[in-house]
Amino acid sequence: MSVEVFAIEERVVEQVLRVLRDCCDNRLTADLSLDTPLRSLRMDSMKMVQIVYELEVALDIEMEEHRLFQLESVGDLAVMAGEAVRSAA
Repeated sequence: MSVEVFAIEERVVEQVLRVLRDCCDNRLTADLSLDTPLRSLRMDSMKMVQIVYELEVALDIEMEEHRLFQLESVGDLAVMAGEAVRSAA
């Protein structure tokens, strides 16, 4: 996990975890953490777009969709959301 993850606001991390739990299969999110690989959540591209939309609404941000498929972990998604929050401020 990147050091950047530790600099993310707690509310961003909470929203990322909440959205993933709401949008993904409960059996796959039972042990969800920032270290969880996104591929283990078995998300297709439409599910990822839904997750990003939910995060954008929850955090009042805009995320760069072209970066989505470069993300490897839940922590990477949280870093991306955190960057968008800082950019929107």
